[in-house]
Amino acid sequence: MPATQFGLAGGTRADIDSWVNLANARHINNITFFGYLPQDEAIALQRAADVLLMTRAPGHRASISSPLKFFEYLASGVPVVAAETPVLERFKQSELGVVWYKPDEYGDFLNALSSALDRNAEIRAKSQHNISLATNYSWEVRQKSIFKAFELDQFF
Repeated sequence: MPATQFGLAGGTRADIDSWVNLANARHINNITFFGYLPQDEAIALQRAADVLLMTRAPGHRASISSPLKFFEYLASGVPVVAAETPVLERFKQSELGVVWYKPDEYGDFLNALSSALDRNAEIRAKSQHNISLATNYSWEVRQKSIFKAFELDQFF
């Protein structure tokens, strides 16, 4: 997708060096590697994006992935392209601004991303559903649940 600009946040210095070398070797010039970003900068980057990518390679790791990044992306109100993983399966039936892809089907990610960009306004219109769902999985809600489980709910 040479007409699309990609920005990747996160990764160690070694990861970033490896990714830059790979992109250079393949003459890919439309990716910016930001590395680690403080939360406020990551949020600004997320809000500026047309689409956020929640990728996952197929296999064992998909079954043990945490959904926390997914909820963060939903809270941004930006459309999301997300891998179908066991931990996210229950959210597929929601009216979310999410385009799902099967990580084990070659080309499905590219199709989902193209669809999300082509239908961005339609998908973005569903972003209020994304935000509403994300509020149910905020750190505060999670913390209250943990404290309640340990019978420490008097702190709230």
